[in-house]
Parts: sequence; structure tokens; C-alpha cells
Amino acid sequence: MFCFDRLQVLDISRRPTCPVRCVSHAQRLVVIDSRVCSYSQGFLAQIHRSVLPVSIYPVRLYLGHIISDALSDDSDVMREVRNLYVRSNILKRRFGYCSKAVKAVLFRSYCVNMYDTALWHSFTARTINRLRSCYHKCLKHFFGYSRRYNVCSMLLELNLPSFDTLLINSSAVFNKNWLASDNVLVGYLNVLRC
Repeated sequence: MFCFDRLQVLDISRRPTCPVRCVSHAQRLVVIDSRVCSYSQGFLAQIHRSVLPVSIYPVRLYLGHIISDALSDDSDVMREVRNLYVRSNILKRRFGYCSKAVKAVLFRSYCVNMYDTALWHSFTARTINRLRSCYHKCLKHFFGYSRRYNVCSMLLELNLPSFDTLLINSSAVFNKNWLASDNVLVGYLNVLRC
């Protein structure tokens, strides 16, 4: 279980480090804000706000990412699809009459950067294919290509990366930075990850 709120522990003698330990030790918590997202199947914690039970949400937006109780990244991928459509439509409306070189720089700056793709690991092929087709549709729409134009030749003309290249490069850069980090906590997590 993950709680998105500030908690105060009433029993100070056994102060836990995370809300999961609080619930497993059956301590009573005072919850300042009553939004909780449960990640274990069938497990509902007995957290109370005074006397009333806390509402438990299956999906929650946290720091710009959608976190679901099934720990699936499908809803976060669909959020990225919507954001890509919005960004490309804004660019088309504002910079539709610019040259292809200017459009390529703008598209590379605003639409190619998908920062959280390296963190996705649990998604269906259907949702990632939707993101791929969204990327291709946004390219064609922004640069004025027809629907039937070949994607490979379009990417070569514009000197832009393909969608699969974006995903692979994002994962590679994330793993490189993860392994090169001198942070003690990241080093400990790296040992657990291997």
C-alpha cells in the first residue's frame, strides 16, 4: 500500500519508515489528507481519519505519472499519447507556416522528449502500438505529409528518430545514468535489482 499523504504515527516507540510497515504493525495513524492507493490485491488497510474510513483509489496521479493499483503502465502510456497529440496540435497551430528545418527543431524539442518511457516496464502491446501510431500521425500532420506516405522515408527526410529508436535510447541512457550514479541509495537499489 502506498499513501500519498503526510502521516503522523501515534505510537512513537516503534516509528516505522514507511506506511506499509505502519499497517503491518497495526498501529493507528492520523492521516492529514485521506487519499490512499492500495497496491495489493484484496488488501484494505484499517486506516482511519478520526472515525471515518479513508477513501481508497484504484488509480492516482502522482508527480505527473499515473499510478494504478495493478502496477500497470498502460494508463501512463495513454496519458503520454494524449500529451503528444496536444503538443503537436499546438505546434501545428502556432508554427504551421514555418520551414521544414524549423519544424524539425520544434518537433525534436517538444514531441521527441518522452521523459518517463525508460520507467515503463509493464504495458500491453496494444497501448505501445497506440503510442507508436500517435507518434507517426503527429509527424505526418505537423509536417504536412499525406496519410499514405511512407514513415521510413519521412523520417529519413526529416532526420528524426523512429519511435523504436526513442524507446531504446531512453532505456539505454537511463540504465547508463543508473549504473554511473555515486548515490548510496541508488547503489543499494542497483544491488537489489541485479
